[in-house]
Amino acid sequence: MKLKVYSASAGSGKTFSLTVEYLKKLLKNPKAYKNVLAVTFTNKATAEMKNRILSLLWNIVYQTEKAQAEIDAIKGEKNASLSEQEKANAALALTGILHDYNHFWIETIDSFFQRVLRNMAREIGVSSGFELVIDDKDYRVQAVEELKEDTQTNKKLDECLRAYIDERKQEGKKWNFEKDMEEFSDELSKTIIDNAMRQMSFETLQDILKETADKEKEIQEFIDNINQYIEQAKRLALEAEKEYKAFVYSRFIEGYSFKEDSEGEGKIIKQSKKSEKQTKHITDKLNELHDQCVEYYKENYPRVKRLRTIYSSARKLCLLVFIYQREHEMLRENNSFLLRHTQRLLNQMVDSKDAVPFMYEKIGSRLQHIMIDEFQDTDSLAWNNFNLLVAESLASGGECSVFGDVKQSIYRWRDGDWQILKALYDRPNDNKYSLPTEQLPLKDNYRTDGKIVEFNNCFFQHCFQTVAGFTIDAQTAKKNLEQGEVRFSFVDKFDTISQNENMLYKTVEEIDRYLALGYSIGDIVILVRKTSYARELAKYLKDLDNSGNKAHKYNPCSFDAFALESSSEVKKIVYLLRYIYDQKDTISRYWLEHFAKIDNIDCLKDYNKSSISLIDLVLCLIKDFNIDAQDTFVMAFCDKLMTYCSLQSNDLRLFLDYWKATMSQESVTVQKDKNTLEIQTIHKAKGLEYKVVIIPYCHWDMTSNKHKFWIENLDEQSKVKIFETKVKSLRQMSDGYVELANQEEYMERVDNINLLYVAFTRAKHALSIIAKLPPQTDFRRGDTPNLVSTFIYNYLQECQDCERVDESSFRGRENFFFGKEITELPKTESSNKESQSSSDTLNPFNQKAEELHTTVANRLDFDKIDYALSKQAITYFDTLRQEKDNQAAKWGSLIHTILSHIKTRADIEQALSYLPKDKADIIRPVVESMFEFVAERHWFDNTYRVLTEVSIADTSCQEKEQIKRPDRIMIKGKEAVVVDYKFVKSFDNIENYHEQLSEYGRRLTEMGFDNVKTYIWAVKTHFEQPNENQTEMKALLGEIEQRVVEVGHQVNKI
Repeated sequence: MKLKVYSASAGSGKTFSLTVEYLKKLLKNPKAYKNVLAVTFTNKATAEMKNRILSLLWNIVYQTEKAQAEIDAIKGEKNASLSEQEKANAALALTGILHDYNHFWIETIDSFFQRVLRNMAREIGVSSGFELVIDDKDYRVQAVEELKEDTQTNKKLDECLRAYIDERKQEGKKWNFEKDMEEFSDELSKTIIDNAMRQMSFETLQDILKETADKEKEIQEFIDNINQYIEQAKRLALEAEKEYKAFVYSRFIEGYSFKEDSEGEGKIIKQSKKSEKQTKHITDKLNELHDQCVEYYKENYPRVKRLRTIYSSARKLCLLVFIYQREHEMLRENNSFLLRHTQRLLNQMVDSKDAVPFMYEKIGSRLQHIMIDEFQDTDSLAWNNFNLLVAESLASGGECSVFGDVKQSIYRWRDGDWQILKALYDRPNDNKYSLPTEQLPLKDNYRTDGKIVEFNNCFFQHCFQTVAGFTIDAQTAKKNLEQGEVRFSFVDKFDTISQNENMLYKTVEEIDRYLALGYSIGDIVILVRKTSYARELAKYLKDLDNSGNKAHKYNPCSFDAFALESSSEVKKIVYLLRYIYDQKDTISRYWLEHFAKIDNIDCLKDYNKSSISLIDLVLCLIKDFNIDAQDTFVMAFCDKLMTYCSLQSNDLRLFLDYWKATMSQESVTVQKDKNTLEIQTIHKAKGLEYKVVIIPYCHWDMTSNKHKFWIENLDEQSKVKIFETKVKSLRQMSDGYVELANQEEYMERVDNINLLYVAFTRAKHALSIIAKLPPQTDFRRGDTPNLVSTFIYNYLQECQDCERVDESSFRGRENFFFGKEITELPKTESSNKESQSSSDTLNPFNQKAEELHTTVANRLDFDKIDYALSKQAITYFDTLRQEKDNQAAKWGSLIHTILSHIKTRADIEQALSYLPKDKADIIRPVVESMFEFVAERHWFDNTYRVLTEVSIADTSCQEKEQIKRPDRIMIKGKEAVVVDYKFVKSFDNIENYHEQLSEYGRRLTEMGFDNVKTYIWAVKTHFEQPNENQTEMKALLGEIEQRVVEVGHQVNKI
């Protein structure tokens, strides 16, 4: 067997293909889910994949037409059908998965390797009950605290820390080393650093520091020797005439750059003609001195530069070693294990060949097929661990598949390596992993309109050929071949308007344009490269909303854009706290009086900050100064404050320090709905699609001179195994490092082209790119510009199908256009919405969580805060209230719940098993009596396919999709029967429910059912109050009366 390698470009149906591969195995063997491992990289992707497979199985079993595309793909022909055996297998697989969910092996790659590790621990008799730590930030913070304490007794560590702080101060960076070390200790998650840390220990710190001191002496010796040349030149200059002396001073004292070709050697000092005889000996000596200096510089500078580059981060490395070692000690003490270390531990075992069969023996014996999603983001460590399993599966006749796209690899900073996928795809019979492969390119694009696909094909073929040195497959559009527009705007400063202001104006203009065409605000997404851009744009749009100058609201929402400090209400709280802490704080007083308009600020003197907790103080301020308690930011602030107080301190000064350093920049998530404008970073938009995509700030660097990274020290004898550097610094070192610099720059350029590809391929109908007009300096770089905007601009200049557009209303912009301009909302949009929302309403795996709201008063009884509760939760709270005054209603609600778990009469005992025995004994005869009452209607004898409490959406409502949920729907062919249970005190008011049942019928009729009947099943119970010798649990339900009333309905005429 060969490893199937799916090269899945954006919009090509990768998830569809993966699902089809999985379903093929289930239709052959309904128990195959126990032997198939499908892995991906996030919990969200795992849940979506599971849900999609279950949804398709349900459609195959109950609504085959809804799974026709998948069936066609499985069979390899149009309008194909499944055999009865395959349908039966689908039903068995669906039931099997739901009743044996633990063996439904679709999980994240980390979850799978954790399973392997725990199984191995159990097999060798070691406790597998360790605590799994996902985020080790608390451990690292504690390690930094202990480092600070240890400097008091460890002289070398103290010297190391002081030297590091001095380096930071000389570089003009912050001296708050605790915060700085907490930040750079995040780098411990990188493979290269973790590998180095495992070769070091507390004992090696002394060796590193000694080696660093020796190398710094060599560096200082070089500097001293250069200074000696300069001093000699200065002494000689003093013997020359005044004008000559000035010339020498400018060369040697103010600075001189030696040229590499040294063509000026021996001629650097020219004689003054009028003093030639007097100064000839000085001139000769200076020229000789210059030549010696240049020669010494050339001979020693590369070595000195290499030493400075390597050892400049040595003290930082020492501090990392301490943090790493101390953190691991604390983990061992707490019987904890870092999730990210799982793969590294297993990889060590894979490298020791004897351990391999044992490690994978139990799990590997069950795995017949392996499927890996998002393979372009797999790192070498994970692939080394998987490689053995894949090879074993293929050798045993199993099927293994990987799905990915090298063009969408944007997680190299997380050790993702697209070159693994490329090697498997490009060299099917001779790759370094010794795995025969079969290439399966997915070239069709089902997401994007034809003209956008056409542009992306041409543009990115040019990009990858120029930047990456390889070609990519062109895609074939499968929808709206002549539709789709791509717009470009390059903005410059104009008059008093800056480039950045012009950028914001143009972005809003583009949003307004698409709104005017008929798109809703929820159809549009803004994609940006950096979180800072998202925050700037979100603030600008929020200010426009607040100004009231626009005809519509933008309602920006983002997972990244909104920091706590952006809220005026939160600012008010913080300034109040600052003034309470220090009433000499004139800045806080000014802000509160002039911006918050607080005129009774002197009353803050009465707040005794030491007498109440910090959270109580904040709640009092919210109440006394009329701060909106329901504001999203205020609630988030209170949540984070409570977390801080529970974990850190209740001290106001310490909290204000924490606010300034950390909490002020923490993001607040504003939830998206159809009336909000989503602002996303490109990384978070990967895998998603949007009708209209606008990409402002599209001018990021292809390579950055500020970008630092860690590489291995090529000197194997050195104790400093790795060091931090920049590409520019590497180029000034020896040849081996120059090669590494070239490789890093190449990878960085590919990363940024990939990022551009991901952004450009999210659009379905319209793509709009906005960037700053590139500077002339970048144009002069030719085919290797440093800005993506220059790359785009140069291509548009050469593209014959791109049209330059004059924007007469505004200068300072250059505009280009490709495709077919959208002049009105495509007619397919509204019909697609309706068909999509109505087609899957009966599929239980396509139901969206329904949010219902209730209000609870907070502890200070000011303003009520909304909380989202599930329907079951509301029923529970309602039941609690009913217990006080209506026991009969409580029993009716309980019976109602039991009936929702019963599809046929055979389900009665299973449903009752959820109750205590005494309650089950009371309810059983009631349920039996109800079933006898409707026996002739065949509602509980498998005559119908039964759905209980599923939602029916009404897409005809334009304001808000209305959800209705009948108690029981029974389907047979084109016939549908709807039943709603009503437990009542009297039959007099049954007609109150007619409208509700009529609405159910109308919706089902509009969905295509020819014969729809709706019934109210009213049950009147005679509850016997317990006497003094009976407990409530032993109360009895007396005889019941029942009525089944059919309700008519009308169908809306179109």
